[in-house]
Amino acid sequence: MPRLVHLTGESRRRGIARAGIRGGAGYLGLACAVFASPVVPDFALTHQWLRELKRRHGERMIAVHFRAPSDEVVLVGRYGKPHASVPLREAIRRVLAEPAGAEIVLTRSIPKKDVLAVREVTQLVGWTEVPSGEPKWDCLCPSCVPPGTPDLVRRARAAFERQMLAARKATSDGERARAIAQADVALERARGRIAPTKLAAFARSPSAQVRVAVAQQLWSFRWAEVEALLDALVHDPDADVRKHAATSMLRAAGVRRAWPRLIGGDDDVLVPLAERLFFGGGDLGVALGYLEKLAAIAPPTVLRAMRADARTWLEDEELAPAVRARLERLRDSAIEARS
Repeated sequence: MPRLVHLTGESRRRGIARAGIRGGAGYLGLACAVFASPVVPDFALTHQWLRELKRRHGERMIAVHFRAPSDEVVLVGRYGKPHASVPLREAIRRVLAEPAGAEIVLTRSIPKKDVLAVREVTQLVGWTEVPSGEPKWDCLCPSCVPPGTPDLVRRARAAFERQMLAARKATSDGERARAIAQADVALERARGRIAPTKLAAFARSPSAQVRVAVAQQLWSFRWAEVEALLDALVHDPDADVRKHAATSMLRAAGVRRAWPRLIGGDDDVLVPLAERLFFGGGDLGVALGYLEKLAAIAPPTVLRAMRADARTWLEDEELAPAVRARLERLRDSAIEARS
């Protein structure tokens, strides 16, 4: 009888010792499915699924060895692709002929009497995401890598490093800016757990296009780590750099800390400040206090932008009367008088 191995989480050890391997439902439409690989002299091939399963289960894996009749009909194929229904002996032959990503599926539970051993196994064997030799799947979107995935931060850091390497190897400013821009998902998913040092190096680029790309990403870092860099970029010679640096500063620091740093700036800095106050998602009543101060000193370009934003808010029929009255005064008196 062929010997097979089933890889599962440490938390199932006691249940297997008591009652064998219970099959799960749902895969390939089966009411009961037990996944297995043939035990062969090649240790890495026998346990090729271990690292991928550990990544999914989030716990230490164990190897459960069991036996099954060679003429038992099983399913064999690659995960996510059609499976063939063949005798176990033929399934093993097919796995050995094309092993990467192959699996054998038994359509029944394995009784305790057929379990031969439950063994500890190194946790560093096998591939992750896709079988070795294929392009790695590295999407970091929340659908592919849900919040709480054990290796989320590691993967985000790796993706960030790839983009920084691509930026360093780029042969044009456009390529360099695109590589920096493509680090956005990694930075957002890392939630401030990546150091900005490698990105900050590009803030010294003579290209405004590259400095804009840097400024757009800085909001994703901890404020203390990018405070000095953003202070410099909001005074950059290029208007687009100043605008995006102001937006990042507001997102990273919040209005209260950013206000004294931005209030003396030009239109390119004050317009993002006004937009953040209007639409930043905070308490509009608090934001109006800042906006009224801004309206008293802002140049006409900024005031026109504020008037348009105030009109947008006034279309909301559920505004509190006191807030509506302040918005109307902001629109009709302070803003109109200076436009």
